[in-house]
Amino acid sequence: EEEDDDDDDEEEEVIRQSQTSPHPLLSPPLPIPDPYGWMRDDSRTSPTVLQHLAAENTYTAQITSSYTSLKDALYNEFIERLQETDATTPSL
Repeated sequence: EEEDDDDDDEEEEVIRQSQTSPHPLLSPPLPIPDPYGWMRDDSRTSPTVLQHLAAENTYTAQITSSYTSLKDALYNEFIERLQETDATTPSL
């Protein structure tokens, strides 16, 4: 009887999806909406995407303009604390 109870409690393991995996990520697989999918542009040449990003950058600059002195002070403090000891560039 105990063995039967153990079998009932076990659920099928969900295997993580990989590019070559035949197993579903979800059981059953469900589409997940991607509200930013329209911005995917591997060539980085879509006028719509570039215009949107330029507008976002302009908006961010306007909203954070009051933090310019704080940003500069933090940057200078970070630079002061850095110890530049590397005489050469890293190599593999």
